Amino acid sequence: MDIDRISWLAGLIEGTGTWFFRANPVFQLTSKSEELIDRFCNYTGGYKDSPEHEVKYWTASLGGSAAIDFALEIIPYLSRYRQKQIAEVLMQTRMRRLSNYEQAELRKTMELYKDE
Repeated sequence: MDIDRISWLAGLIEGTGTWFFRANPVFQLTSKSEELIDRFCNYTGGYKDSPEHEVKYWTASLGGSAAIDFALEIIPYLSRYRQKQIAEVLMQTRMRRLSNYEQAELRKTMELYKDE
Protein backbone atom coordinates (compact mmCIF):
# COMPACT_ATOMS: atom_id res chain seq x y z
CA MET A 1 0.00 0.00 0.00
CA ASP A 2 1.39 3.44 -0.88
CA ILE A 3 2.20 6.07 1.73
CA ASP A 4 -0.73 8.34 0.76
CA ARG A 5 -3.22 5.56 1.44
CA ILE A 6 -1.45 4.55 4.64
CA SER A 7 -1.50 8.17 5.85
CA TRP A 8 -5.20 8.55 5.03
CA LEU A 9 -6.04 5.26 6.76
CA ALA A 10 -3.93 6.11 9.82
CA GLY A 11 -5.78 9.40 10.27
CA LEU A 12 -9.13 7.68 9.84
CA ILE A 13 -8.25 4.95 12.33
CA GLU A 14 -7.03 7.47 14.91
CA GLY A 15 -10.32 9.33 14.65
CA THR A 16 -12.97 6.65 14.34
CA GLY A 17 -11.51 3.14 14.16
CA THR A 18 -12.06 0.40 16.73
CA TRP A 19 -10.07 -2.79 17.28
CA PHE A 20 -11.55 -5.63 19.32
CA PHE A 21 -11.47 -9.37 19.73
CA ARG A 22 -14.39 -11.76 19.33
CA ALA A 23 -13.50 -15.22 18.11
CA ASN A 24 -10.89 -13.46 15.94
CA PRO A 25 -9.42 -9.97 15.75
CA VAL A 26 -11.73 -7.39 14.18
CA PHE A 27 -11.28 -3.83 12.97
CA GLN A 28 -14.47 -1.83 12.62
CA LEU A 29 -15.20 1.65 11.33
CA THR A 30 -18.54 3.50 11.61
CA SER A 31 -19.48 6.65 9.76
CA LYS A 32 -22.43 8.61 8.42
CA SER A 33 -20.43 9.00 5.20
CA GLU A 34 -21.00 6.15 2.80
CA GLU A 35 -18.25 7.60 0.58
CA LEU A 36 -15.72 7.32 3.42
CA ILE A 37 -16.74 3.69 4.08
CA ASP A 38 -16.50 2.87 0.36
CA ARG A 39 -13.02 4.37 0.18
CA PHE A 40 -11.88 2.39 3.24
CA CYS A 41 -13.25 -0.85 1.73
CA ASN A 42 -11.63 -0.06 -1.61
CA TYR A 43 -8.23 0.44 0.06
CA THR A 44 -8.41 -2.54 2.41
CA GLY A 45 -10.83 -5.07 0.96
CA GLY A 46 -13.04 -4.56 4.00
CA TYR A 47 -16.68 -5.58 4.27
CA LYS A 48 -19.34 -2.84 4.04
CA ASP A 49 -22.58 -3.10 5.99
CA SER A 50 -25.51 -0.84 5.18
CA PRO A 51 -27.53 0.92 7.87
CA GLU A 52 -30.57 -0.80 9.36
CA HIS A 53 -31.69 2.03 11.60
CA GLU A 54 -33.40 5.35 11.08
CA VAL A 55 -30.10 7.13 11.71
CA LYS A 56 -27.88 6.08 8.83
CA TYR A 57 -24.50 4.93 10.03
CA TRP A 58 -22.47 2.81 7.65
CA THR A 59 -19.95 0.30 8.95
CA ALA A 60 -16.94 -1.37 7.44
CA SER A 61 -15.00 -4.19 9.00
CA LEU A 62 -12.03 -6.47 8.55
CA GLY A 63 -11.75 -9.70 10.47
CA GLY A 64 -9.40 -12.60 11.03
CA SER A 65 -6.19 -12.74 9.01
CA ALA A 66 -7.19 -9.67 6.96
CA ALA A 67 -7.42 -7.63 10.20
CA ILE A 68 -4.06 -8.98 11.38
CA ASP A 69 -2.34 -8.18 8.06
CA PHE A 70 -3.85 -4.69 8.07
CA ALA A 71 -2.81 -4.10 11.69
CA LEU A 72 0.79 -5.12 11.03
CA GLU A 73 1.00 -2.81 8.01
CA ILE A 74 -0.55 0.25 9.64
CA ILE A 75 0.69 0.01 13.25
CA PRO A 76 3.96 2.00 12.78
CA TYR A 77 1.91 5.02 11.63
CA LEU A 78 -0.45 5.11 14.62
CA SER A 79 -0.31 6.75 18.04
CA ARG A 80 0.96 4.82 21.06
CA TYR A 81 -2.65 4.51 22.27
CA ARG A 82 -3.76 2.79 19.06
CA GLN A 83 -0.60 0.68 18.92
CA LYS A 84 -1.36 -0.58 22.42
CA GLN A 85 -4.99 -1.29 21.50
CA ILE A 86 -3.90 -3.32 18.47
CA ALA A 87 -1.18 -5.12 20.45
CA GLU A 88 -3.76 -6.20 23.03
CA VAL A 89 -6.06 -7.60 20.33
CA LEU A 90 -3.16 -9.40 18.65
CA MET A 91 -2.10 -10.79 22.04
CA GLN A 92 -5.59 -12.18 22.60
CA THR A 93 -5.34 -13.86 19.21
CA ARG A 94 -1.99 -15.36 20.14
CA MET A 95 -3.21 -16.44 23.59
CA ARG A 96 -5.92 -18.62 22.02
CA ARG A 97 -3.20 -20.77 20.49
CA LEU A 98 -1.18 -21.29 23.68
CA SER A 99 -1.46 -23.93 26.36
CA ASN A 100 -2.73 -22.88 29.82
CA TYR A 101 0.83 -22.91 31.15
CA GLU A 102 2.09 -20.73 28.29
CA GLN A 103 -0.81 -18.30 28.80
CA ALA A 104 0.01 -17.97 32.50
CA GLU A 105 3.70 -17.33 31.77
CA LEU A 106 2.86 -14.73 29.15
CA ARG A 107 0.48 -12.94 31.54
CA LYS A 108 3.24 -12.79 34.16
CA THR A 109 5.60 -11.25 31.62
CA MET A 110 2.99 -8.74 30.48
CA GLU A 111 2.43 -7.62 34.09
CA LEU A 112 6.10 -6.69 34.34
CA TYR A 113 5.68 -4.18 31.52
CA LYS A 114 2.16 -3.01 32.34
CA ASP A 115 3.07 0.54 33.36
CA GLU A 116 5.49 1.27 30.50
